[in-house]
Amino acid sequence: MRIWFWLLLLLNVAAFAWFTRFAPPPEGEAGFPVPASPQDAGQAGKPLLLLSERRMQSAAVAREETAKRPDPAETPTPVRRCFEVGPFANAVAAQRFLERLSPPPRRQRLFQRPVEVAAGYWVRWPEILDLRAARKVYRELRGRGVTDIAIAAQGDGRYAVSLGVFRRRDTMEERRQRLADLGYEVAVVERTREEPRSWLHLEYGTERPTSWTARGEESEWRVREQDCPQAR
Repeated sequence: MRIWFWLLLLLNVAAFAWFTRFAPPPEGEAGFPVPASPQDAGQAGKPLLLLSERRMQSAAVAREETAKRPDPAETPTPVRRCFEVGPFANAVAAQRFLERLSPPPRRQRLFQRPVEVAAGYWVRWPEILDLRAARKVYRELRGRGVTDIAIAAQGDGRYAVSLGVFRRRDTMEERRQRLADLGYEVAVVERTREEPRSWLHLEYGTERPTSWTARGEESEWRVREQDCPQAR
């Protein structure tokens, strides 16, 4: 029994001595490298940088990327030429005009705006008179066989001797000539009124129509170049 005790003791001492002398060292010690982390793997072969140096490097990269971007000020502004065309009697006439344009505009907008149109002619005595003088002229003309006469108040005690209102120019001219044959020089006042009319706003680039009118066409509308509205 004592022999077995001493035998086990010697075996334990021998095992302890062998592990102390020949067992492999733990991870991280000389001869057994520790596996690199993903962050360290990305830096393999690169010199180590201080935190301040990394910030300077990042700023330099950002400046380089900014320099590569195109300068908005250097971007060419597209050519825009805008025109206002009108007036047209109605939207149908404006659309018919638009269909004949070559090349067609980039953009178009139809809108309405009132214009003054001829509303006839007023033939009257040249002077504006007080009531007494107006009545005297009235009686004189009636005595010469002139009809269609009236005295029209003009305000502030002044009166006009009206010799007729005419829608057409030819009938107005006939009236004026008849009075001229009697020795009277009269005044002709062209009457106007406001009526809605259709207009077109057209936008072009470098090209524009070579002619705004069709062959043989005569129109009362006009073309006016104007500033283009700001792009939205």
